[in-house]
Amino acid sequence: MARGSAEPPSLEAKGTGMKRTRLTTRTVVGLACLCGVAASGWAQEHAGPEPGTEEAHAAHGPAEAHEAHAEGHPKNFLGIVLGGTYESEEEDTYFTMGGEYERLLSPRFALVLGVEYITEVDAWIAFVPFVYRHGSGWRLLTGPGIELKTRRPEPEREHGGELGIAGEIGERLPGKEENLFLWRFGVAYNFTLGERYAIAPAVDLDLVREDGHWVEALVFTVSFGFDF
Repeated sequence: MARGSAEPPSLEAKGTGMKRTRLTTRTVVGLACLCGVAASGWAQEHAGPEPGTEEAHAAHGPAEAHEAHAEGHPKNFLGIVLGGTYESEEEDTYFTMGGEYERLLSPRFALVLGVEYITEVDAWIAFVPFVYRHGSGWRLLTGPGIELKTRRPEPEREHGGELGIAGEIGERLPGKEENLFLWRFGVAYNFTLGERYAIAPAVDLDLVREDGHWVEALVFTVSFGFDF
């Protein structure tokens, strides 16, 4: 999969023909954006009702209200995921689809098992992050995962730049299967539809360990699912 990297832009990912991008600046900016969005949501909820209002007398605080609401609430969520994985150097987005299962561990915390498939680069991603659930609908997640991909060699070319027999159109060259460790950071917001259904747009930053370097990708998805 096309990912950013700490290597200079002129270095190409071996066997893929895709240039790597710099990790440092975009990683910092991406994490800062995720933290900024989450902090904004926290600030709005923790501001609470104004003193002297009926809301202030009725509520004991955001945390208590959220915990009371969570009692008797379904503890499982199952959804499908659709979106794209964006690689900034290539200025291209690869269609991404998958599914996720979330198990509520407490009123604030949950565990997610997710699987995604990036179609154009033929890569599977599985991840198991922990989730912090904010009462207003915000979700912060972080956790490990693995990327399963096939690295294929460049098609050989004959003199004059023409593709050789091994590189003819329609023929796939044998590749090497790779298992790459990754770490995901993400933020999402749940929009509730009725009592059981929800839509959750999300932005995730994946850091993948590949060829001795940390490489990155931004994943934009929307999940559609239901509680049970």
